[in-house]
Amino acid sequence: MIMYSASIAPYFQPFSLRIRGLAAYVLTDQAYAISVAEYETNDERHRLWYYVEIAATLWVVWQVGTVVGAVLGASVPDALGLDFALPLVFIALLVPAMKDAGTTTAGVVAGIVSLGIATVGVPLNFDLPIAAVIGILSGMAVDAWRNV
Repeated sequence: MIMYSASIAPYFQPFSLRIRGLAAYVLTDQAYAISVAEYETNDERHRLWYYVEIAATLWVVWQVGTVVGAVLGASVPDALGLDFALPLVFIALLVPAMKDAGTTTAGVVAGIVSLGIATVGVPLNFDLPIAAVIGILSGMAVDAWRNV
């Protein structure tokens, strides 16, 4: 969420701290991805309302889904093999963001590193943040190399 917040913060700079705090509270992966994609073509006066509509809707769905999962989750048989669902969500968010060599490199490198790190057993679930940082640095390196 830190990376999402840092990336989306410039779009909300004109708004009060209270509004930005509420926007941060309803931030989800999906709200971030949909909003930032829209901001590239949408003028500034609609950005906050667009985000609030998306984020609030997703926040409500998240809360309902959490309650349903807590109540019914244990009754879902392991044989259904739903372990693939979470990676699919992140792939669906990642692919549209891969628009140039830098972002594509960042996504591919982070994916490869996360798969490699997952087999090592990094403590405290630091495997994804480590992969994200390595992916970002590789994307920045590609962008810097291309601009030379």
